Amino acid sequence: MSLAVSNHKSKQNLRVQQFVAIISFLLLLIKITAYYLTNSVAILTDALELFVHSDGCMPFSCQICGKDSCSARQQPFEKRVEWNLDNIISDQKHKLV
Repeated sequence: MSLAVSNHKSKQNLRVQQFVAIISFLLLLIKITAYYLTNSVAILTDALELFVHSDGCMPFSCQICGKDSCSARQQPFEKRVEWNLDNIISDQKHKLV
């Protein structure tokens, strides 16, 4: 490997490291700002929380409920819900459209 190629790779490596350092510093500033705004230490971690809330049976849920031998079933099962980011974060009851 020639010295010019090695020097170019070193400069490219340094640019990547500088970019990562800048992004990390900005993320730290955002977390510190969020801490002072919310007084929550949870934002100082790298953890992610997902809360699952389960509602009781609703008649429109029968079409997506895969529970066998359900005594509350009013409609036949039709289709499983394909979970994606849009319907996971939705604040709506899950049903077929």
